[in-house]
Amino acid sequence: MHRGLSNRLAGRIVALSGLLAWSIVGGLIGGCQAPPKDTAAVPANDDTVRLIRQSFTATDPKAIVGLVIAVLPDQMYAAVGDIDVKDFSEGEAVSFIDSNKKFLVNGVVRKVTADALDVQYEAPGPNSRAPKVGDLAVRFKP
Repeated sequence: MHRGLSNRLAGRIVALSGLLAWSIVGGLIGGCQAPPKDTAAVPANDDTVRLIRQSFTATDPKAIVGLVIAVLPDQMYAAVGDIDVKDFSEGEAVSFIDSNKKFLVNGVVRKVTADALDVQYEAPGPNSRAPKVGDLAVRFKP
């Protein structure tokens, strides 16, 4: 009887040792993986703005790309500069994108100033975000 008990105990110890070994191996393999890449867009610099402008105007010569220069998140307004404001009118629609050209939200020009547009943007959806400084605004015109 003592022998049967020790065989069962030894079998359990071997099983637990195997389980522990596989847990350690799994942890080592999982721990050796590279962390996921952060694909968050960085604010657009001059070169990025130029390249995105070229990209959009190559497919739509009437497209205009401006840079978000300020935001009022509590009022859902963004100021868009680095554009020729005379090409815009109040009430025109624009789309906001990040520097990876990912769509963010749409907006409407509420005021055209001497050097920028005041754009009221819609509330972001669950898979989007509000525009921030360094994002871009694009206007397509038929």
